[in-house]
Amino acid sequence: MTVSRVQWNVANSVRFSAVVGISDGTTRAYGIAVDMLFYDQDGHQLTPQPIEASVGHPVPVTIPLTGVVTLRLVCSARYVQTNQQTSVYAALGDPVIVEQ
Repeated sequence: MTVSRVQWNVANSVRFSAVVGISDGTTRAYGIAVDMLFYDQDGHQLTPQPIEASVGHPVPVTIPLTGVVTLRLVCSARYVQTNQQTSVYAALGDPVIVEQ
């Protein structure tokens, strides 16, 4: 199973926004979904459910950051029909972190 993680220091920030999707240059991505989960420094999930995107179906996401010091993103990919884990190039389009 391939899971990617990245984190940012977002102390004194109020909002993170981006568009979750699969990279335009990815081949053989039809039938695959990416799932992105966002956590704070204490491991609390910041979205009510994973953000799921697929080819042609990007998803805008906005996350309030008040009180959040570290924003952690965990991303995985799976075949939609079987839920079998796979690898794909996920993307965050137009990511913005708004500071106070």
